[in-house]
Amino acid sequence: MQERYEEAGSIANDAISNIRTVASLCAQSKMVEIYERKCLALKAHGIRQGITRAMGYGLSTMLVNCFHGACFFFGAQLVYHGRATIDQVFTVSK
Repeated sequence: MQERYEEAGSIANDAISNIRTVASLCAQSKMVEIYERKCLALKAHGIRQGITRAMGYGLSTMLVNCFHGACFFFGAQLVYHGRATIDQVFTVSK
């Protein structure tokens, strides 16, 4: 991946450092096209990486919320059957 960033960066750097030559040859669109082609794979990788991270974060959040729900359900069952009070259920430690 690093090599692709370097290639795209070198294209942009060359175009900017030689702006007079690029402008005199009317090659602005050609340079933009080359740069976009180099960045296309980087964009796909970034999207894939974003989706993977979002799914991982969503899964971890879901597990935490499911655990909280299971604890509340268990506490409600203890209160319902008279084995604990509401204060005891919501007290984490003394």
